[in-house]
Amino acid sequence: METIPVEHSFQEPPFLFLELTNHCNMHCTFCPSDELAKPRLHASDADVRSFLQQAKALGLKSAVQFNVLGEPLLNPKVYEYCALCEELGFNVILITNISLLQDKRVDRILEHKNVVLVLSLQTPTAESYKIRKYEKIAEFEDYIKLVTNAIRRKFLLQSQTRIEIHVAAELEDHSLMRDAGSFRLWQIFRDDAEQLEFLNSYVSQLKALGEELAGTYPEFYEAELQRSRSLFAYAYADGTVDERPERLLVAPNQLTEKEFWGWMCAPNVFLRVKRFGFWAKQRAFLAKHLQPDEVLHVEERTEPFDCEMAYNLSMLADGSFSLCCLDYEGEMQMGHIRTNSVESVLASSKRRETVRNAMVHKVCRECMGSAFVFKRSPVTESEQTVEHLGQGWHAYEPDFGGVGGRWTSGKSNVYLYPRLQARSLEMQFYSPHEGGEVLSLDLYEQDGSGEFCFLSRQSFLGRRGEIIRVELPLDLEPFRLYRATINSPTFVPAEVAGRALMIARTRHWRDNLRRVTRSLVAGSRPGAWPAYQPSQDRRTLGIGVVDLRLRGEVLPETRSTTSLVQIALPA
Repeated sequence: METIPVEHSFQEPPFLFLELTNHCNMHCTFCPSDELAKPRLHASDADVRSFLQQAKALGLKSAVQFNVLGEPLLNPKVYEYCALCEELGFNVILITNISLLQDKRVDRILEHKNVVLVLSLQTPTAESYKIRKYEKIAEFEDYIKLVTNAIRRKFLLQSQTRIEIHVAAELEDHSLMRDAGSFRLWQIFRDDAEQLEFLNSYVSQLKALGEELAGTYPEFYEAELQRSRSLFAYAYADGTVDERPERLLVAPNQLTEKEFWGWMCAPNVFLRVKRFGFWAKQRAFLAKHLQPDEVLHVEERTEPFDCEMAYNLSMLADGSFSLCCLDYEGEMQMGHIRTNSVESVLASSKRRETVRNAMVHKVCRECMGSAFVFKRSPVTESEQTVEHLGQGWHAYEPDFGGVGGRWTSGKSNVYLYPRLQARSLEMQFYSPHEGGEVLSLDLYEQDGSGEFCFLSRQSFLGRRGEIIRVELPLDLEPFRLYRATINSPTFVPAEVAGRALMIARTRHWRDNLRRVTRSLVAGSRPGAWPAYQPSQDRRTLGIGVVDLRLRGEVLPETRSTTSLVQIALPA
């Protein structure tokens, strides 16, 4: 392997990720561990110590997180590494699936005040626990008792270790688009009511536990409470941490971490609601969640993107370097601990390039792109709604044109997977442009290698300030993947910009009102209402698309989809 050239300076990473093992004892459906292509192994002791000692020699103050993929407690030396990090002055974030936190193990972790022990509860109900597929703890009640036990052991041992309990909010990643409007590969709660029912019940249990601990260990409880208040003084001041849980119980799926980081249910013990997202877009991982009648396509983002994850540094279990903890296969290829120093990777031109634009890496392009899931069964009517919108679209506007739609940004992709013999594409859209402004749609077909080949261009006109329909003639084969690119100018006439501004200001007012209501319900003092700042991307609006659908003939019932050409999966 070539040595990465060292430059004169580097930007300190916010986090150092250290994968102690890529083994896992659970088979959670939301984790790609079972699809890992690399060999299973523990990080070598020499590599771990070299990584940490080099980081210390460089004067790094970054927190060290013992996770990329895998369960860190499976590495028997994890306790030695907690102690080593404490000796070297590093704080440690240890995320565990909880299953191995029996007394002796949890006690060895609680010896260290530099550790944040994160209990990844995520599946907090008996039904959702099945997602983890863990046979050694068959009963959910036995599993969740490990959480309570860890908290009790903290107070019994008078440990200054911080404990965080992470439970899942609903999956909120709209980079996966499925037919019929479904965005979920898995579901933690059936609905908001079930989620709130769980939170209310669990909050009550944790309140009772806190009262028990205060009565059993009064002196340590008070000392740890004062220490935590001092450590989190900044978070208390802005309301992101509270000793009351009410804000957590108003609308947990609407709260961001910047609005409310967590409820301190006992001194230095926090309950946090964490949003689920897709762990990269590896095809093998996504494909195992598909239904028998579904097929997958992953669109890569091509526009430059400054990704905050690219500022980190991770060492995987095999000793290879990456920058992002989502790159669990090591596709970035940033070097290896035995041939490249930590300094050389941090100061390398390759890292600088990635920080400027992470899209130089395929794994990043796929991570920031969208995954599309298409049904393979024929439709039963002579039209098919098109919902798979790729690059180039702005966020959905519910008030757009009195209905709802999305603005294009000059060049916007739509993916067509016909489930009928498609003869035309019908588009309902609003145009802010002069009526003589020519708009166009370019059609591409995916070939056997996964590339899209140009087929044809259709031109059409709009009428300024009106919602109209156009029908563009096409002849598309069923069950082949096509990409249609809508081309339009990118400017916004003053009256349209004014209306968009009015709508956005109204939404901003509603958001402020909702924020203040949550504060009042929680019994806290409402913060200042930030002034509305119009989004700069409104300058790039093209046309507003309200509806897209394919029209044609229904396929004969005797036609089988099993022999049809499917979406190509490039290597």
